[in-house]
Amino acid sequence: MQRSPPPPLLPWQILLVCAACGILAVRVPVGAGAACLAVALLAAVTGSKRGCLALVPVAFGLGLGAAWLALPAPPTRLAAVVLTGKKIALTGRVASVDALPDNRLTVILDEVRHEPAASDPDGPAAGGRLPGRLALSWDLPAWRPSPGDTLGLSARVRPVGGFKNPGGYDAAFARRTQGIFVRAYARGDAVRLIEASDSPFRGLRESLRQGIVSAVPRLPATGDGVADRPPGRGRDQRVPDEPQAGKTGHPAPDDPPASGDAPDAPDRAQRIPNQPPAGIRPFTDAPPPPDAERLAPEPRPTPGGAMLLALLTGDRSLLTNTDMDLVRRASLAHALALSGMHVGYVAAIGWLLAHLAGRIRPRIFLRLPRHKLSVALAAPLVLGYVWVGGFSPTLVRATLMFGCFGLLILLDKKRVVLDGLFLALAVILAVSPLAALNLSLELSVLAVAGLAVFWPLGRAIFERLPVPPRLRPAAFWLFSIFWTSLSAEAAILPLLALEFGEISPHAYLNAVWLPVLGLVVMPLGLAGLLTSLVWPEAAALFYVPAAYACDALMGMLSWQDGLGLLGTITVLRPLWPEIVGYFVLLAGLALWWRAPGADRPSRRAVLALGLALLMVPAVRQGLLDLSDRVTLTMLDVGQGQALVVEVPGGRRILVDGGGGTFGTFDMGRAVTGPALAYGRSPELWGMILTHGHADHAQGLTWPLSRFDVGFFGQSASPDAGEPDAALTSALAASGPRPRVLAAGDRLDFGNGIRLEVLHPPAGHRGKANDASVVLRLVGNGRGLALLCGDIEKKAIRALLASGRDLTAEVLVLPHHGSASSLSRAFYRAVKPQAAFISCGEYNRFRYPSGKVLAELSRLRCPVHVTAARGAVTAVWSDDDPARITAFVPAPAGPVSLPGQ
Repeated sequence: MQRSPPPPLLPWQILLVCAACGILAVRVPVGAGAACLAVALLAAVTGSKRGCLALVPVAFGLGLGAAWLALPAPPTRLAAVVLTGKKIALTGRVASVDALPDNRLTVILDEVRHEPAASDPDGPAAGGRLPGRLALSWDLPAWRPSPGDTLGLSARVRPVGGFKNPGGYDAAFARRTQGIFVRAYARGDAVRLIEASDSPFRGLRESLRQGIVSAVPRLPATGDGVADRPPGRGRDQRVPDEPQAGKTGHPAPDDPPASGDAPDAPDRAQRIPNQPPAGIRPFTDAPPPPDAERLAPEPRPTPGGAMLLALLTGDRSLLTNTDMDLVRRASLAHALALSGMHVGYVAAIGWLLAHLAGRIRPRIFLRLPRHKLSVALAAPLVLGYVWVGGFSPTLVRATLMFGCFGLLILLDKKRVVLDGLFLALAVILAVSPLAALNLSLELSVLAVAGLAVFWPLGRAIFERLPVPPRLRPAAFWLFSIFWTSLSAEAAILPLLALEFGEISPHAYLNAVWLPVLGLVVMPLGLAGLLTSLVWPEAAALFYVPAAYACDALMGMLSWQDGLGLLGTITVLRPLWPEIVGYFVLLAGLALWWRAPGADRPSRRAVLALGLALLMVPAVRQGLLDLSDRVTLTMLDVGQGQALVVEVPGGRRILVDGGGGTFGTFDMGRAVTGPALAYGRSPELWGMILTHGHADHAQGLTWPLSRFDVGFFGQSASPDAGEPDAALTSALAASGPRPRVLAAGDRLDFGNGIRLEVLHPPAGHRGKANDASVVLRLVGNGRGLALLCGDIEKKAIRALLASGRDLTAEVLVLPHHGSASSLSRAFYRAVKPQAAFISCGEYNRFRYPSGKVLAELSRLRCPVHVTAARGAVTAVWSDDDPARITAFVPAPAGPVSLPGQ
């Protein structure tokens, strides 16, 4: 009888995973609990002792308790200065600086104090301290701050918020784990240095950065009068809050702008002089240039030069979002995130130095074996590289993993990778339990675990390949790169699908990129960094060829993209049963291969459990599609509108997609698309654009280009406003059947369910708002919902005069609850039992209007506002009244609308 091999994980490692599940339970309690049970089951199947299994609930509870204790409590009440929208004077100490594409910085400020702005005589009489930390988005910065600096600026402060939809990226919670509760925006030279950090290395890191930028090849000057401005960004264009950076392997979903307005561009007449107050020591290493010099045309580095800067220092500010999108779609974004791969490159130099030392003096290996000497020589190099990278969290975690691997090597342990990974994870969670909620750490741990688990299988596969002996070393090297990428991608696949909704089929490009980066770019770049410390003028001898190699890699991607060979696959975003089931199935397959003849019934049970969990959401959704339920969901898209109508059979129509003038922020990709694909296949029966304004139209572009869409409908009125160029291009490329909608048209779904078009009549002339498509959802003659777009009083009077039946149980208030659409006669004609309003928190229009709310209150019509409740859904089944739910539970007391 074949005996079972020893358990793949030690008892303490199993309990550590259960504790991590407890930490995750702060965010997803049911899913994390199910994952913990799955871990216990796998531990039992692999022969773990009963004592270990008995401690699983204890480990889960300890993790949950540690997370609750570590999670910063949100402020119970924000200062009035945060809610008024007026500019105030701020001072704070820099905790961290993150350089993002398109020349942007995210600066986290500690100990932030506020005072009334000099230009605001009506400001608060006294200053104070803001709660927690402040996230400052700094666009086109005139100079670079360093951790420890004290900064000053004048800006509007807003609470950190996000878009509250099922399956969406929760920016507020992500920032809460960092202790960040407020945010601000600055541009150009609007930020001044009050006091520089007293670190002796204050200017050295910036000098290294400038040395790279000045040495690499540059593009010709654009001649537009703005230095270093990325393409596609206008001088006065507004931009959103910063993306959440630092995700290992792939770009993160954007940290969205506040769901009200985009941040304000600074008023040039109110700029704060970039000079420190009297008596404060100025920082002279990087003074901001005057306007005449700063706005002079200056060539930017080539994409390869910008990439070299990102690879060596983590500074992605000179890369454009276009460049980043190419890298992302090529499944190569992990190459630009300072992480374990970069630490591995540096550590490889230690191995090379050890090899050279052995060639020069072979006796050295008698005192210290080669593998231990490699660790000793690599350690100072890795520590220096962490400093150059600005101690980014991903780089610090990767360095900690290297330290754990090195420690096990020095102690002559056998299971270096897996045990080192768990040792590093234990240290990370002991120091910062909330790190388990960080996507970059999750991806890193899963990727390394995938390598540890599947590498023996890869080696066994290679041994069976018919490769000639002379070619086996080179073939094994290429196979190793391919198998490493495949193992890591397989281990992180569910998280990629959940967070990004796209899968890249181009992992094969790693076989080209990683050798070039590992053998050419990184050695030359690191040699340039070392040379710049002793002979700065000679560093260009290394930087320039490294940048040219990067340009060749980027040119290859551009060539592929021009041929249409760099597409991605849009997938559904899995629910927690599918994620847990995937990992259970993967673990079951690994166990089956590891011991195919041992405990077959138990392993079959594991495989069956994984398959069952994978199928549960699909079966449930299929049963719902077969029912007679009709739903209307108003998504939270901030100061915009997006509605999803779903009818029996699972057919969905998206009416508007939200959006706005948020610079590079893509509402469709970051908000609307994820909500539509959460637990559902990326397909729509149709799309309807009520009118062409950006807050309704911009969010349609991404789903239109990525989803399977049956038709695209728009207003018959020529005055409804043309969609922007991006939406027009997406419509032409994706090819859904266009449809012009005019009063009297119907969209029939069968079984008595239809959408009636009530407005505009064919040939309607007037304002774009009044040309909005108005739809009435009807079920067997029963008015379910009235969707009004942005119509105002003139169109409302036309509707009332048309004599059409306007009754509906749910009224989607026109124009976001604006007083310009207030009509008592209209409300009486509709006779709503509930009203939905889509608007953003603290929006500058102060929607919804107090007059509208008062009138609906007199009619005893409950109001559901996305600014307070997030996504709101009405469900009709049989002849029952609509059942209304919201993403944010209703408060027990009176409703307080943000911004009112």
